Amino acid sequence: MAPHLPYFLASFTWNYGLGMTWLVVPLYAYSKGLSGAEIGILFSAPSVAQLAINLVGGAYVDRFGGKRIMLASSVLLAAGAAAMPFAQDFWPLFAAQSILALARATFWPANWSIAADLPGDRGLQAGRLNAVTNLGQILGNGACGFILAFGGFNVTFSVLAAMGAVALLLGLGAPQAPRKDPAGQSLFGNYRVLTTMAA
Repeated sequence: MAPHLPYFLASFTWNYGLGMTWLVVPLYAYSKGLSGAEIGILFSAPSVAQLAINLVGGAYVDRFGGKRIMLASSVLLAAGAAAMPFAQDFWPLFAAQSILALARATFWPANWSIAADLPGDRGLQAGRLNAVTNLGQILGNGACGFILAFGGFNVTFSVLAAMGAVALLLGLGAPQAPRKDPAGQSLFGNYRVLTTMAA
């Protein structure tokens, strides 16, 4: 794990931020007077777009590389958090939440592709990734309430944006190896060929 510690720390930090969003975003929307229905739309509509992006995740990770997409996702996390304090009603909140949803949609395929390329036992590496991911989300969600109580929304969103920035810096140390099968072809490239043939 030590040689790839920056990657695992980046995953932990990013997921710490993700855990914070689960609490701070709906509470912030409620504080701005959004109704229950509006808050539901705020979370469900971007999630539909996230699902659509995830469906083609393999193709864009194959094209741009897992590390680059992971770094871009960290930038999006920081940008969405930084935009939140300036959102005072539904549509600006929807735009900021959409940025956060895009960050989630791009992070997972990239993160999984990097983990699949790590040397050593894949089951062990997957277990480590799962552990740091879950730990980050749990701690982020738990700490968010205390940050909100002592600092308010602006401080909380600043901390969330900082998590994206730290994940970006740590992610620079993540490995970036091409995913190849024994024949020398990209696994995601094969996926793209198969889906094209099926169509």
